[in-house]
Amino acid sequence: MFRYGILFCGLMVFWVVLSGRVNVAGGDAYLLACGVGGCLLATLLARRVGFIYEEGPFFLILARHWRYSPWLIWQMVLSAWDITRCVWGPVSRLSPQLFRTPYRMKTELATVIYANSITLTPGTTTIEIDTQKREFLVYAIHNGGPEGLPAMHDRVLALEGNYGKPEGAP
Repeated sequence: MFRYGILFCGLMVFWVVLSGRVNVAGGDAYLLACGVGGCLLATLLARRVGFIYEEGPFFLILARHWRYSPWLIWQMVLSAWDITRCVWGPVSRLSPQLFRTPYRMKTELATVIYANSITLTPGTTTIEIDTQKREFLVYAIHNGGPEGLPAMHDRVLALEGNYGKPEGAP
């Protein structure tokens, strides 16, 4: 129940930041009631679906994300620069390829974060997630695509922490 209270408060803060409506006496009472109602409805739906428990340690990952996000943004910048050099360089180094890369994430949320991180990095795209074999099918625009994935994988594992055990593990 505590997690859903935190979710509701987080949604309310997000709503207030985006709307700027907090003056109840100044005629914003209806809009504030709509904001509270919307956040309450979203929280109740999340509870009904079981979002927080099924997806993994959502708040734990959110709390650790401050270390991962700047690193990912920097990797995106470096990759964009590398792709620019490949495309506009005097000699084209483009060599599109498909490859499979394993993953050891324990939760669906961390798996999705890793897949999205691969796709956000220019020059690579996650095409398929095979949950049975626990591997991704990744498209890379040149041979340097697979090089950074082990470091990204390890950072997402650290982001996830020691939550549960891998799917399919005895």
